[in-house]
Amino acid sequence: MFNSRHFTRHPVALKVGIFANGAWQDHVTVDVSRKGIFVRMANPPYKEGQIIQIRIELPGQRMLPSFALVRRVIASQLQSPTGTGLGLEFHLLATEMLAMWDSYILSLRAKRISE
Repeated sequence: MFNSRHFTRHPVALKVGIFANGAWQDHVTVDVSRKGIFVRMANPPYKEGQIIQIRIELPGQRMLPSFALVRRVIASQLQSPTGTGLGLEFHLLATEMLAMWDSYILSLRAKRISE
């Protein structure tokens, strides 16, 4: 099977808020990469191509607010070994937030190499 991903995925659970119906809903990542995240969600109500508002809690840091493009919706356990959820690509991530995210991803890479 062809894998078109350009960035390494790192399995890590981070708290993610998704703004929907006027309130923040709490979720958790399955994995993260430089350009996006996969968020576990029981019944994803979104469609591919939608832009949604998110915030990610990095360990020991403040929340990273961003918008994300819904790249993939996994609505059935049979579609993916990671389970149901959303594949999100960062969209309009502020420069300061991008620097914080890149620093976090680099720390995950360094940890992976040292193991």
